[in-house]
Amino acid sequence: MEIGEAMFLNRAFDRYVLEDANLETELQSASKLIKDYRDCYPALNEDILECLLQTNATIRDHIPSNMLQGR
Repeated sequence: MEIGEAMFLNRAFDRYVLEDANLETELQSASKLIKDYRDCYPALNEDILECLLQTNATIRDHIPSNMLQGR
């Protein structure tokens, strides 16, 4: 599993554990986001962060600020 994919899964589990969200719903959402991310990543070929943010801008809250580099 690639780091970008893991971020969407981690967010789903965080919502399940910390916010009492429905696990099945969160995993379905993560699955769709991972598919969209995979569609983006080969097109940009190297910019993982750009694909993460294009796939779902709210993932920004789960990316360490030092990795965002002013984005």
